[in-house]
Amino acid sequence: MNQKLYGGVALFDSVVANKGTVEMLSRAVAAGSLSHALIIEGDSGSGKHTLAFSLAAALAGGDASTEGRMRTGLCPDVRLIGASDGRKTIGVETVREMTRLAYITSNEFDFRMFIIENAEAMTASAQNAFLKLLEEPPSGVYFVLLCTSSTLLLPTVRSRAVLLRTERCSDEEVKRYVLGVSPRA
Repeated sequence: MNQKLYGGVALFDSVVANKGTVEMLSRAVAAGSLSHALIIEGDSGSGKHTLAFSLAAALAGGDASTEGRMRTGLCPDVRLIGASDGRKTIGVETVREMTRLAYITSNEFDFRMFIIENAEAMTASAQNAFLKLLEEPPSGVYFVLLCTSSTLLLPTVRSRAVLLRTERCSDEEVKRYVLGVSPRA
């Protein structure tokens, strides 16, 4: 487990691998220098969602229960955005709704975070609409784009975000993590 402390709280505890990325994000959170836009690229199962929600919990100064509330949608300041029911793409209407929500004052924390899963599923029109929000983001708003390949995003979107790559967990890392959280496993 990655035991990074920030204000006495263990951060990124649920992230199994990707130590270099965790170190970089931990430093950025501690220094208050986290970019407003991140692209987390990696294969399915490489921990992109875990990393994004752990980052949100770290920004909140929270713990595993805070992260759990965020994952289940019980925290209005952290939103998971994706394709609407029955659609394969993320359209302009979804980006417009996200833009509207980005300008609403946060409820529980001093930030808002939008985690966009399968960001490469955004249509070109949606990415162009999102570009304006990336160029002039509201204060305290973060965007985390999760994708398998950032090359499927428009170059203008990629140029306005920090790219992080995840790697799949080894069997040994998974075993260590499972035994660490449940010795009876």
